[in-house]
Amino acid sequence: MDDIINLLDLLEALKKKLWLIFLSIGVGGLLAAGGTHFFIEPKYSSSAEMMVSMPSADTVSTKANEISTNLLLINTYNDMIKSNFIMDKVRTTLNEQYEFNFSSNSAIKEAVSVKTTEDSMLFSISATSNTPEKARDIANAVAETFQQNAKSGLKDTIDEITILSKATKSRKPVSPSLKKYTLLGSAAGGVVCSLAILLIELFNQKIKDEEFVVSKLEQPLLGTVSKIGNKTRKKSRGKNLI
Repeated sequence: MDDIINLLDLLEALKKKLWLIFLSIGVGGLLAAGGTHFFIEPKYSSSAEMMVSMPSADTVSTKANEISTNLLLINTYNDMIKSNFIMDKVRTTLNEQYEFNFSSNSAIKEAVSVKTTEDSMLFSISATSNTPEKARDIANAVAETFQQNAKSGLKDTIDEITILSKATKSRKPVSPSLKKYTLLGSAAGGVVCSLAILLIELFNQKIKDEEFVVSKLEQPLLGTVSKIGNKTRKKSRGKNLI
């Protein structure tokens, strides 16, 4: 029974401080939105769509095997795109033609990803960077370098490499998500404020009412003092002066 009473007291404490909880939610959201906007560097992504085909086949069965082999080779293309054989040439292109300053291949590899579609011979090369122009240029450089050099690496397994669409400059960043961080900040503000109110209520040792004296302290109630209002105080002060 005491646990139920304590729980009700805690809920009542939260109810009385709802305005403070809502204020904390708003402040938390604003702080998270501001921090995201001013302190977290945005990231942009651009993608180039590509297709690789094998040498043409004459029979139907051979063509079916060709499609199946193409699908299996997608993982090989992924490994080859991120190999030093391709990345060395990409780094040279980016540094010389686009005037970037990549000192190693690792930074380019981290920025590049290859995405495939299930049961499809199409795949895309995506690049992520801190500016939309840089993301576009990296994706296009990797796609063009792969198109020019993949045949020499894979030899007879490739007939033609086609860039279906080049990467373009993205207008919106892919990260951070302002909405996501604002919601997280609001939730954190509400939770922290609620926990603080509950802890204050749990450790509050003040005598709140007559029931606390009788049930908790197990002492008889000798009397009560009613609350004195401001008007009564002013009247009593006036009488004392007279």
